[in-house]
Amino acid sequence: PQAEAMWATFAGMVLCSRSVGDIQGLLERLRTASLSLLEVTERLHCMAMVLLAMRDRDIPIPSRIRYNISHCLYLMENPLVEPLEEETPHSRCLPQVRLSQEQQRILSHQLQPGQVVKILGMAGTGKTWILGKYAEKFPELKFLYVTSHEAEAEKGKREFPGNVTWKTFHGLALGNVGRGCHPGGHQALSELSQLSQFLPWHSHSRWDRARRVAQTLRSFCCSRDREIGEWHLPEGGIDPQERRLIVAEAQEIWHNLEQLDGNMERRSWMSWDGILKLWQLSRPRLEGYEAILVDEAQDCTPAVLDVLLAQECGIILAGDPHQRIHPGTGNALSAVSHTHLFHLSQSFRFGSDVAAAASALLELGKGLRGPALLG
Repeated sequence: PQAEAMWATFAGMVLCSRSVGDIQGLLERLRTASLSLLEVTERLHCMAMVLLAMRDRDIPIPSRIRYNISHCLYLMENPLVEPLEEETPHSRCLPQVRLSQEQQRILSHQLQPGQVVKILGMAGTGKTWILGKYAEKFPELKFLYVTSHEAEAEKGKREFPGNVTWKTFHGLALGNVGRGCHPGGHQALSELSQLSQFLPWHSHSRWDRARRVAQTLRSFCCSRDREIGEWHLPEGGIDPQERRLIVAEAQEIWHNLEQLDGNMERRSWMSWDGILKLWQLSRPRLEGYEAILVDEAQDCTPAVLDVLLAQECGIILAGDPHQRIHPGTGNALSAVSHTHLFHLSQSFRFGSDVAAAASALLELGKGLRGPALLG
């Protein structure tokens, strides 16, 4: 009875705690008692399971309670550790940082040719940083660091070791297939006002036709497909005859775009997505590297991922599926098959209050179970 009363008091104090720090303070005091870490951990796990079952049965409980307990369990089970890698000339210039066990597991993995490794983490969890540490650990390998964002590529140039080459996907594509592109033609793919001037009128206004043709072209350019088909059409009530006409017009415009001559008569200049599509269709080989590091991989379109997965070297895809900014990526990163999967759970950009609010929003909006982010 005395032990039961003690654990009941412990559970009540945990449930009444307002923050992760409150629970950690309680655990610090328990260390002076004759209680093992295993006993405390088991009770916290039991409480987390009960709270999760209550949520699944639509019993209203504050999400912050589950977050606080889960966060404490994570910190207890993933203490910081000293890095195992040997000192390198580049690492001597950087402050020494203790690694989490999640980070250490990534650095302990030896990438092999043909492997596809995913590193999934939310905002501030150190995805770019861990890619740099990985390249630093293997100085004998040549890495290609590639991203969709120019700012991230510039950051890599400053912070990554000398065995890394930094590129953007657009830079790689332009160097391969973009020699004939008009310098002013990298804006929108076939502006609607331009398309509507030469599209024949059918059952809808030329503006509607232009919008649907442009959407079909964008869908094709983002896809891994090699030909335009009806599956690239936008959703909505389009009759069969109209569907065939839109596909035919999109195919004709794409044929003109492939000429890469900035055709002023048709006003159909190539877009960035179109350049990436031409790059994919050319089946490029990224030679001279033992590994490819892909940052912000959630913004890779299926066309870009098709290029990456066709390479023979090992690939590490680091990204956050909840931070997509490219409308054509969909769930492409989640759909990619992987040989190894790692998670980064703890954000170093903000504290537990912000992380708890973000986790609650993801749970309500996207149905994610458990704390998606730890502060």
